[in-house]
Amino acid sequence: MASDKFDIAAKPNAPGAPSDKQWKGMLQKLMADRFQLKFHREKREMSAYVLAVAKNGPNLTRSDGEPNGLPGLLVVSV
Repeated sequence: MASDKFDIAAKPNAPGAPSDKQWKGMLQKLMADRFQLKFHREKREMSAYVLAVAKNGPNLTRSDGEPNGLPGLLVVSV
């Protein structure tokens, strides 16, 4: 997995760019069809961390990425 790379050609069911939810659904369907992977979702109560602004204010930098792009995806035009 670290050295082999694969291209996946897929078409969404609806016209236009797929939404984040559509991307996830397409990937899950592909993994289930090709590798017989099973998915299980469950809601649980769990402890969590709370993010709060420090006394000196936020220490954030603006992202250079596409503000309307899908999270975690890098789109490269050829």
